[in-house]
Amino acid sequence: MQGRQGSHAGYNVQTVVDDQNGLIVQSDVVKDVNDRHQLAEQTHEANTTLGKPCQTVCADAGYDYNADWKKLEEQGIAVIVKPNDQGPSGAFTKDQFRYDAKRDCYTCPAGEQLVYRGTRQKAQHRIYGITKATICRRCIHKKTCTKNWNGRTLARAPFEEIRPIVQQRYESVSGQWIYARRQSKVEHPFGHIKHNLGVQAFLLRGFAGVRAEAAILASCFNIARMMTLIGTQNLLPRLRTV
Repeated sequence: MQGRQGSHAGYNVQTVVDDQNGLIVQSDVVKDVNDRHQLAEQTHEANTTLGKPCQTVCADAGYDYNADWKKLEEQGIAVIVKPNDQGPSGAFTKDQFRYDAKRDCYTCPAGEQLVYRGTRQKAQHRIYGITKATICRRCIHKKTCTKNWNGRTLARAPFEEIRPIVQQRYESVSGQWIYARRQSKVEHPFGHIKHNLGVQAFLLRGFAGVRAEAAILASCFNIARMMTLIGTQNLLPRLRTV
């Protein structure tokens, strides 16, 4: 895993927290070095625990993954994630090129078409380029648009059509309110576990042991949280009946 002091041996802890009570409804430990492929899986496990699907799932930019977004949106779950796009928008950035799904081509701000050229096999990105390189070379915007002698090209990731939907929802007033609220909900358990319980590292080694330890820590947080919500005297009788 990558940390503040460089790479080191570690595990990736995932938690899903409900908005109403701030309880951990799903916790897991994975070996992935980032969070990209976790949103749909962790949401599914949380929904299984709750016995019903959530209406909205919110996560930070580390969970930027088109396939997971599309999967959740098809289930009727609204995704609010900060898109992990690089750089600000400009006159000739990709967002200024209009995509025509029926014709499978882009139109640049100057009105020229970029057609499908091929697919990068590893990432499965579809590549689009100008029909003739001389079109870009004669364009008055070439220096602003591209330095490529063969003309401007664009890469389109799988399920990229879902990005404008999530982007618009994230940038909306309600989306910004939910995203700001997310930090106080999701980061709270980690703060409690690290600072109040003094857990700075796992005590056990091995995947099974670490998962068990993480589950115990999540349970400890939930017990403390329930004590805050309903009080110790109300909590104890309920725990005895479980």
